[in-house]
Amino acid sequence: MKDYLRVHKDGPLLVFERVIQGGTISYDFATKTAYGLNGQPVKDIRRQLASFSVQDMIDGCEDERYGNFIKFIMNAQMSCGVRISNIGTILLHVPEYSKFEQYFSAGLKKVSTNIGCYNFADVPTNLIRICRKHDLMLTAPLIDGYKEDPNGYTLAFSLPYVTLGPNDVYKLLTQYFYNGQRRMYVSEFIKQYGYTMKSLMLYLDRLATYEALDPWDAFRNLRDTCSMMSAISPKFDRYPRYLRTTHDIVMRNYQRMKKEFNEEMFARRVKKEMEQTIGAYAFIYPRTTQSIKDEAVQQNNCVASYIDKVIDGECDILFMRNKDNLEHSLVTLEVVGGKIVHAKQAYNNDVTPQQRAVINKWNEWYQSRKAG
Repeated sequence: MKDYLRVHKDGPLLVFERVIQGGTISYDFATKTAYGLNGQPVKDIRRQLASFSVQDMIDGCEDERYGNFIKFIMNAQMSCGVRISNIGTILLHVPEYSKFEQYFSAGLKKVSTNIGCYNFADVPTNLIRICRKHDLMLTAPLIDGYKEDPNGYTLAFSLPYVTLGPNDVYKLLTQYFYNGQRRMYVSEFIKQYGYTMKSLMLYLDRLATYEALDPWDAFRNLRDTCSMMSAISPKFDRYPRYLRTTHDIVMRNYQRMKKEFNEEMFARRVKKEMEQTIGAYAFIYPRTTQSIKDEAVQQNNCVASYIDKVIDGECDILFMRNKDNLEHSLVTLEVVGGKIVHAKQAYNNDVTPQQRAVINKWNEWYQSRKAG
């Protein structure tokens, strides 16, 4: 019969009891000392527990919460490409994750490593209660969103839904999307388009119930619809009865409007704050669609195809030119998320090392400007 373990904490000691073969082995986290079957210090606990796996240790924990903590460490190491099967090895990693232990002691079963930037005392007690009640993973985006709107997040998990469940609500509140170049969460969408948490979540529940839409797909359709409708007019229906049909109609209207009024829409996207002079070079934001078309002709590149992307907020285009010859095309730049990601000279040739150095300086300057 295979032996198995009983594992429990006794002060600074973690105690391993061999149930069938008998005998106790322990490990002192304070001194990093292992004690063998004879009660004397041993050099390596791995040999003492060689016949048991980490899973045996987890299964043997008398306190399930501590077992969940050990499982968390094992999974965290696996996500870094390190597979641990020996108990002695996992014990060496426990101090690295000590600040996470409190979350598992509080009854959570799922915790993301990205909450490592928080102290346990800084995490709202009610959010821990919500995660524990619905068996949800505590993540940094969930903490950030909850702190920004605690009443809204609490309400979102307690509304009388017909179709949405806690996991649907969790996904809606924690997944981000891109609005142009910015990461946004549902809470930011609510502010931008004049919803409340209650009205939005109940509307998505209605779409899931009566239009058989996946809640996240429904939200993405609603997000796109709001983005297009707000570009056409600030007065629009935020709760269309038939979302998919409305989305398709708005899409056609939006595409037609872009063709008719793209110059006006482009002008709204011009970001003068991106303009800067660094050394011998000036960074210029084009003022019209025609200036981008002129750049494409001078550079013999495809930058004209980016006009729609600029209008839609997917990217920005900058011209990098000699400050003493601003009319002459030199380098065309694509900016995504406030950072230059592509830079080409005429015929899509690579930039020079000197130009690359100046581009790097622009990236540093603009990122510091955004942060400020």
